[in-house]
Parts: sequence; structure tokens; C-alpha cells
Amino acid sequence: MAKVKPALAEVGARYLARGGAHKVYEGDWCPRRIVLLEFPSVAAWESFYYGPVYQGLKSVRDECSSARLVSVEGLAE
Repeated sequence: MAKVKPALAEVGARYLARGGAHKVYEGDWCPRRIVLLEFPSVAAWESFYYGPVYQGLKSVRDECSSARLVSVEGLAE
């Protein structure tokens, strides 16, 4: 986390939700934890995701957790 936060800040991203209580109302999805990040653009997201900092840390994350990563464009303010 110490290295991820500065990499997120560098591309202008911010946490909107990070592990808070959640409740599924429909479907069979049962996530243990949800993290919601806002990026200024898809290009900023991809710069972070494919960048050397995250790619260097991704194997560590993969060893201790599982994730589903999804991007969504056009969220209204």
C-alpha cells in the first residue's frame, strides 16, 4: 500500500470506497471486500495499471488476494 498510494496520486486517482460495509441485493456475487477508485480517464487508469509501479507489485497482490478489476466510463457526478 505504501507504494500504491503515491502511484495512484501520480495519475490523479482517488479512493471512493475502500473496504466498507456492503450488501448485495440481487444476484449471487458475494465479494469479501470492495474498493472503488476514481480515475480522471481510462488513459490514467491504464497508465497506472500497466505502469512499472503497479506491475511490480501485482505479483505480491496476486499471492495474497484475488481480485476482479473492472473499469466503467461515464459515471455521472
